[in-house]
Amino acid sequence: MTIIKTFDNGYVETSSWRKRRYLLPVGLLLVLLMLAEIWANNTLVTYGEKFESISRLRLSLEIENQVLENKIAKESALSHIATESATLGFSQVESIQYIR
Repeated sequence: MTIIKTFDNGYVETSSWRKRRYLLPVGLLLVLLMLAEIWANNTLVTYGEKFESISRLRLSLEIENQVLENKIAKESALSHIATESATLGFSQVESIQYIR
């Protein structure tokens, strides 16, 4: 007859139970993080499109502003004012008279 002695160190195998206890919260956390990443990516894409449209609008307004500035400069030139006043019947003064 063979005698086999086993040593009991008081340790009970509970590691599988501990793993299962943390599995659900970790899984939920991962799902929530994935949803947050999807939401963030969609939001960035939407804001990127809005930014692009606003940039195009800004560029068109800058071009229109430059065209208007050129038109104002042309209309306010002295040579243009002189020709317009001549067509309206105004003439250049030969002598200046002062009233006292």
